[in-house]
Amino acid sequence: MRCNSLNIVLFILLTGSGFGQDSLWVGGQLSGFAGYAPEDPLEGIAGGRYLPEMNYALKFQNNHQLDLDIGANLYGNAQVHPFDTSHSNGGINLYRLWARYTGKQFEIRAGLQKINFGS
Repeated sequence: MRCNSLNIVLFILLTGSGFGQDSLWVGGQLSGFAGYAPEDPLEGIAGGRYLPEMNYALKFQNNHQLDLDIGANLYGNAQVHPFDTSHSNGGINLYRLWARYTGKQFEIRAGLQKINFGS
């Protein structure tokens, strides 16, 4: 059986609530667009993007803390010319995944951060 990072994160989230104080924050950013060409008023394009993010902090009783941050990139768009053609595109990608374990005099970090300067 292959153990991936999502299984580890889910295990910690589901079993970790009995260790001490914990906190969960869920949020995100939603954006959208729509447009048309004046030369062809029947043709239109619309799309959107959602960047959900979840932060989880678990404080242990020995002054240690585990922080997790998970983010995704959900996007889609559609271009339509009625009675003729339509094109659509979309997907879901992992945007950010990192974990940090801290103590009084140490800090251990691991993770993924995708940086995109344009495409």
